Amino acid sequence: MAILPRCYLTGNAGTTTISPPLTGWTNAGAGVGGTAPQAGDYVLIALMDNTNAGSLGQTAGTAWTNLAGPTSQPTSGSFWSLIAGRAWTGFETPPSWTFTSGSRLAWVAVAFAPDAGQAVYVDVVGTEKVDSTAATSHTVNPATASAGSTDTSVLLIAAANSAQSTTPITFTVPAGWTLLSSVNNIGTSGQYVDAVWAGYKASATGTQTPAAQTIQGSAGTLAVLDHVLLREFTAPPLADAGGAADAFSATFGAYIPDIAAGADVFSGMGTPPYAEVAGAGDGLLVFHQPPPAPLTSAAALPASPAFIISQMPRMHLQNLVTGAWLHRDVQGVVSPSITWQLNNADTFSCQVGPPRPDLLGTDGNPIFRIWQTACYLEENDEIKFGGILTSVSGSGPLLQLGFTGFAGYANGIIYEGPVYKQTAIDALDVVRYLWKWVQDQPGGNISLVLDATKANSLLGAYIQPGASTTLSRAIAAGTTSLPVKSNASFQAGQKISISSGSAHTVKSISGSNVIVITTPTAIAHRADETVAEIVAPTPFEIDWWNSTDVGSEIGNIATEAIFDWYERHTWQDPAVKAVVKHALKFGVPRVGSHRTDLRFAEGENIVAPATVSYDGTTFANNVIGLGAGQGSAQIRAVVGITDSRLRRVITYTDQTVTNKARMQSKAQRVLNSVEPTEAVTSIQIVNHPNAPFGHFGPGDDIPVLLASSWHAGTVWSRITQMTQDPTTNLMTLTLARSDSFTYMSQSGQAGTM
Repeated sequence: MAILPRCYLTGNAGTTTISPPLTGWTNAGAGVGGTAPQAGDYVLIALMDNTNAGSLGQTAGTAWTNLAGPTSQPTSGSFWSLIAGRAWTGFETPPSWTFTSGSRLAWVAVAFAPDAGQAVYVDVVGTEKVDSTAATSHTVNPATASAGSTDTSVLLIAAANSAQSTTPITFTVPAGWTLLSSVNNIGTSGQYVDAVWAGYKASATGTQTPAAQTIQGSAGTLAVLDHVLLREFTAPPLADAGGAADAFSATFGAYIPDIAAGADVFSGMGTPPYAEVAGAGDGLLVFHQPPPAPLTSAAALPASPAFIISQMPRMHLQNLVTGAWLHRDVQGVVSPSITWQLNNADTFSCQVGPPRPDLLGTDGNPIFRIWQTACYLEENDEIKFGGILTSVSGSGPLLQLGFTGFAGYANGIIYEGPVYKQTAIDALDVVRYLWKWVQDQPGGNISLVLDATKANSLLGAYIQPGASTTLSRAIAAGTTSLPVKSNASFQAGQKISISSGSAHTVKSISGSNVIVITTPTAIAHRADETVAEIVAPTPFEIDWWNSTDVGSEIGNIATEAIFDWYERHTWQDPAVKAVVKHALKFGVPRVGSHRTDLRFAEGENIVAPATVSYDGTTFANNVIGLGAGQGSAQIRAVVGITDSRLRRVITYTDQTVTNKARMQSKAQRVLNSVEPTEAVTSIQIVNHPNAPFGHFGPGDDIPVLLASSWHAGTVWSRITQMTQDPTTNLMTLTLARSDSFTYMSQSGQAGTM
């Protein structure tokens, strides 16, 4: 048997959006039944638009992975083309791709089915070829299957006439390949005909080299030609939380395979939830339910870095200083453990040994060195971890290696640059400045690129409290004598304002609690409005003589201007794998999403009793919020709840708040975060259809359904850390209550844009 096409769908339209349906496809006639993609299939789509202006991208539906493109063919008969793919789960929502210009579209989508007990994923994406010179003959570039792999070769071509006409484009089929389908979008005589074509060849090994194809319209044609090799692997069964090994396996995700478990879960789909004793000696009585439908917004989330295949990923070693590759596939790795963290550097530890020639240099010492060697863990052409060797320990034949993510490099680096003094600067601009300074130093360039996201919070915008009071009675417009409750802190020459309005200069101070100003008020004011000194903002400053730790300073900034960050590593060219791109990404005020499309339940995909804590040290049912001002004139708001417990109070201070209503709102948010006490702090999960690995990551809020021991009910929790031994189908999630995050600055030192 082999990977064969199950069904295909073609379409053309005179719109700017492609929205393929998920049903009603045409069976491919290759011996595989079905007229719609099924769980475990791999689906490819080739699409094009009749202009290369504007842009192209997915705008709706469950996320697909771009395998090639968007690519512009720029000459006469110009167009965009794109090849995208998705490992099918059966829970997808209809996708859409939108072009910002153009009005005629064409596409071909094909679902490829695996053999029984197998799963399909992308083995190789060949080098894309763009033929921008009109011709009637075009040749797809060759592609080479991984060693020992029997693949299915898929050719996908987008073409356009080089002259305006209504003559359809025809394609010949290279020897050895089979036509799947093609479609034309003809338009009118004053337009260029566009067409998309797909063909396949099963049981392909080694290098696949297609012969030239005749692609003929009214004249020559322009083309973008792609070659994708699909591969099967045996999907190992996973044990569910009930302790029963299941024979079911399926493929999940956008590009790489997830391996799912739980045929017993699927057996209950379409029926009411049913009770089952979870087994494994834990005595849980749980209810199995079908997985919820995925959210369309999931496409906007950062890709999860989790490993899927339950085997040691390929481990690359590189000299980060010179760029030289030290090893391309380290073998004999044991006890691997990878941790991805929210707002902290990722980590990887493992053991290697005994000593062997490929890990030793000519001097007999290890090829890896602390603070010189970088490690990349790769699965199916995607780098899931990148880090720098920071520790080596051990005795005898085994060495323990510890790697820290690139984002941890700034920790311990002392700032020795010029005095950095800024007023009203975006907080993330300061972070970018610090990282630039670190990487500008000799031996400090790790090629980490920070994105351009703005925090929309300003450093150096904080105003130290000055003299402040309130009006003792209402005043009319045109007043120059301000009756106040106290004028003791004011003096002639000061600049003041009423309720943060226009500036006035103090002319004199009257002994009867009156402030005389040089210019009359423009509007009337009510009693109790704030009269405050106008004070210049205190600049944000970093001085070299303070020996500031850059990593610590970045952490401090993150508490003043709330944002999340994470790092990603990608091949500059996955076909060559010579250069790795390193990126630090930001989310304001957070990354992640509220994941109602996932389910984490004891006895289903939570395989051990969840760790739950009740922390009374952080509990409060009353919050006193303090804002701008001093003494009795300070902005103050109190919120609380009567909840049958003893009264506990905390104070929240933010001197940037200048009115009571805003402080009341912020204090309420703080109360919401400290009043609940029950928190799930960690869970151990198995790869499962309810929450397949690769579909969630640090920053996501997930529902945790408790059913054991003293705990019951659902606790919404935010993933702060994921730890995985990639050779197993298990993962440990470290969590915090979702409502414990206020996404407000902790110090009140940052202003707001």
